[in-house]
Amino acid sequence: MTVKLTLARRQVHKIEDVGGVRIVCRKGTVWITVDGDATDHVLERGETFVAPPQARALVSALADARIDLLACQSRKQTMPISSRFQPIPLMKAAR
Repeated sequence: MTVKLTLARRQVHKIEDVGGVRIVCRKGTVWITVDGDATDHVLERGETFVAPPQARALVSALADARIDLLACQSRKQTMPISSRFQPIPLMKAAR
């Protein structure tokens, strides 16, 4: 199953159970932060990222972006991929 998402610049989305999901950047640039991973990941058009098992992630659009979420074949899904991706309201930046 593939979920296709379009993100506006500075839009942030949360994926509760990203483990084993392949994130493919189709357009723009996204920044991915995964719980328990000290390294942040930036994807540009054509790049992919697969998160470790049982992880939660935030995906932030650094520019208008389009991404695909693909379930890896080897992963036993704990919940449907479409229910894992949840928007987070954009908050005002600290001054």
